[in-house]
Amino acid sequence: MSAYRDLEQAANRQLDPASSRALENAIADVQLLGSPRQVQLANDFAVSFAEDGGAELNELSAP
Repeated sequence: MSAYRDLEQAANRQLDPASSRALENAIADVQLLGSPRQVQLANDFAVSFAEDGGAELNELSAP
């Protein structure tokens, strides 16, 4: 649950070092503990974020 809270906190905000770490940890938690679909969405987010400097979290953070 905390992973999704951290994702929501990072959404549409300028990232500082603390929130960047929280976002990285949240993505890692989803990759380790999420369903196969959630893992794919987390990976897609991470790749887009790394390539473009930002990415959509809507699908990943949806219930």
